[in-house]
Amino acid sequence: MQNYKFLHIFSKVYNTQTIKYQQILLMNIKKQEIIQTAIRLFSENWFHATGVDMIVRESWITKKTLYHHFGSKNGLIVASLWKYHGDFVEFLSSSVAESSDDPLKQLQAIFDVAYSRFRQDNFCGCMFINAIWEYSDSESEITEVSQNFKHTIYNAIKEICIKASLKNPDETARHIALLLEWAIVTAQVMWDPNAAETAKDILKTLIHEQQSQTR
Repeated sequence: MQNYKFLHIFSKVYNTQTIKYQQILLMNIKKQEIIQTAIRLFSENWFHATGVDMIVRESWITKKTLYHHFGSKNGLIVASLWKYHGDFVEFLSSSVAESSDDPLKQLQAIFDVAYSRFRQDNFCGCMFINAIWEYSDSESEITEVSQNFKHTIYNAIKEICIKASLKNPDETARHIALLLEWAIVTAQVMWDPNAAETAKDILKTLIHEQQSQTR
């Protein structure tokens, strides 16, 4: 079972995504292997370009097996997004928690994690931004999980802002979340991992201005 020690930082986001994530972790090994293969293919090729034939070939299964486990390609996409959601939140929050006990430094650590991710050869942008780009139906499960991910990240940032006693933590968290989104898109489009460093510098300025106002 996964370690949920990171919840002391992400305490208010232990809800829908955690339940969905746990459900996937309880799936049999073969289903989890299919999901992991799908995550890789969806990340590398995006969703529409990743056909069922490619998925079954790379997973060493039949179409019948895929449809038996997930019902449809969209069902597999949703399961893959929830799995990636849980994996990424756990990785990010654990990294942030281990970086420092100082919440201000924890906010900066978010961008250190992003910088490391952007430098990896397999970085293909944000899977959830890509999903929304390809599936615009506001009522779909794909949209639901993608929006849940963004809300989870925002709420986690807000929790840290509150612990850091920053002024207007809600507004500040929105600014930081937007900085992170800008860094992700810039790194993806411009192939510039230093976007995370630029965003971190802007964050430092934002924090400094807030601290100056409270003195």
